[in-house]
Amino acid sequence: MPTVLKNTVIGKLKKTNFNKLPAAVQEDFLSSVCVESEKNGVFHFTIQSHSDAHRLSTRIHDVERNRQSAKIRKERLDRDSPGHHTDSDIEELFILQDGRCYYTGNKLNWNPRDFAIDHIVPIASGGSSWPINLALCKKRINIQKRNLSKRKFFENLKSDFGGEWYSDHLFFVKDVDRRRKHLDQRRKKQTALDMNGLVESAQSEFPFVDLEYELVDGVPVLKVGLVTIQFSAGFVRQRKKFNSDRYLREIVRAVVDGDAG
Repeated sequence: MPTVLKNTVIGKLKKTNFNKLPAAVQEDFLSSVCVESEKNGVFHFTIQSHSDAHRLSTRIHDVERNRQSAKIRKERLDRDSPGHHTDSDIEELFILQDGRCYYTGNKLNWNPRDFAIDHIVPIASGGSSWPINLALCKKRINIQKRNLSKRKFFENLKSDFGGEWYSDHLFFVKDVDRRRKHLDQRRKKQTALDMNGLVESAQSEFPFVDLEYELVDGVPVLKVGLVTIQFSAGFVRQRKKFNSDRYLREIVRAVVDGDAG
């Protein structure tokens, strides 16, 4: 934490933490402080302006708070949200949205720092991670939307931009929604094919055991004889396990050996 000494603020910041800051915050930091030394991976600096010190402290704190919030959201996503998508799905989504923000229509740049992947139905409200529930939008718009429903958020935007804008933009939204369905169907079909391939491979080792591996309401379910194993909703995104022939065989073998014992 910074220390105030007369009219000078003295502080230190780990270089690893500095490297994690957004470029704009890094630039603000370097233009506002005087780096006295760098020892053992730590910047030792002074700031002559108390207002600059307060501003920088607030910005760095906000970055860390947002990072922690993102970590919590990811953990909740992995645990609670069924479905998955690939990088190619996001690229196709960018194209079918014509490189525009789903909610405002503003231009997006093909840069992960420029846009966010929004869950149209929030995860907290039971939304999935299948392509049907995804939209690309400006990061600031994603932050504004938070856990609002699509309808409520568009009501807010309509209030901000006017009814005429909303009527025009609605044509774009409906067209994206229609085209996104085809993307979603292909992803689910490919996922089902991947699961069938794993079952066929495992069946060769266990020819006398009835095996089924399928999605039930978007959640992976494995049936080994009379035993049913329901994985967590986020298991479908754990590609090293979900798509692993070896992992599936180990589970089947454990069930078979357990029954035999």
